[in-house]
This record gives sequence, C-alpha cells and structure tokens, in this order.
Amino acid sequence: MSFNILKIDTSIRGHKDSFSSRMGEYAVKTIQKTFGSGNIEYLDLYKTPMPYLTSEWDEAAHTPLGLRSEAQNKMLDAVDMKPLIRNDIYICCLAGYMYDVPATFKSFLEHMVQFDVTVNANWSPRLQNKKVLTIAAWGDDYDSVTPEIGYEFVVKKSFELLGIKEIKFFNIFNTNEITATEDTVQTQLEKEIISWK
Repeated sequence: MSFNILKIDTSIRGHKDSFSSRMGEYAVKTIQKTFGSGNIEYLDLYKTPMPYLTSEWDEAAHTPLGLRSEAQNKMLDAVDMKPLIRNDIYICCLAGYMYDVPATFKSFLEHMVQFDVTVNANWSPRLQNKKVLTIAAWGDDYDSVTPEIGYEFVVKKSFELLGIKEIKFFNIFNTNEITATEDTVQTQLEKEIISWK
C-alpha cells in the first residue's frame, strides 16, 4: 500500500543546503522504497509563507461568502489546507533557530484549523489515520539545545486537535560541525518507517 506524502519545508537555505530538508527527502525516498510510490506534494513555507493571523483575516473568515470583498477572498485563498486532506503522511522539515521553529511554520499551525476542511462545524476532527514525521535541525549539541526545546509540545497538540495521534520527532544536532547527527536520524527514520508494515 503506497502513501501520499506532503513534505513541508521551512529553511532559508533551500533544499540542497538544508539539513532538515535533505533528511525529509530521505524520509520520502525511504517510504517510497518500503511501500511503493504514492503522490508527493511539496509546500515550501520560506518561498510561499502563510500570512499571519490578523483582525482583517479573522473578519474575512467570518464574513459570508457572497458578502466578501475581492481583497477578503484573496486573503482567504492564500491559505489552502486541503493538502492535509489529500495526503496520508506529513513530513515537517524544520530549521531550528533560537530554540524554536520558524515563524512561517507557526503560522501554518495556526491556519491548520479550518472549518469544513480539517474540522467539522462542531470542532470534531477530520484527519484521523494520518502520520506526522517532524524533522528539526539544530546548530548546537543535544545538551545545549534539549533543555530549551519547546516546539514539540506545540506541534503535537496542534496535530492532535485535528485527530492525528501518530506524531514522531527527529532532531539533528551539531549542524554547525562535522559531527552533525544526520546518520543517527537516518537510522531512526528507517526504523520508524519499517515499523508501519
């Protein structure tokens, strides 16, 4: 059984120079090798950032469709969460910075709750039976970074609200050094993906 995959990138370095993006691509290839080739959808939040939530956006979202201005429709159309419905696995490739993740990804998390897309009108979730692999890259070592990391809690709670229970985290450390832990994360990813059989 093949999986449809949504790969979300956040790094300012681009695909080739980003540890998290390279490792995300490794996860995509490992999934395809293990389960066959499904559809792959890419979302680069650095190149196409999500707008921040504003009072204008909130007003547009609560204005009936026929009464919205052209500017309001354009603002709402900039955020499309349907890829979360179409895909089975989300690979979130996060560039860790100052013990946190990029603001563009936080905006993505804020926009994930969309009525009649990811949740029903009564707030019941629509994204059961999905999987999330979150890969973050950090310049410092494990001992320096892990006491401060708070992003995992936020990411986990955000996806759980939508009905997703299988959320795994993989952290690459020492990206500023030759001792970067990419190999360790590759092994961890392989083990996780094979466990889905």
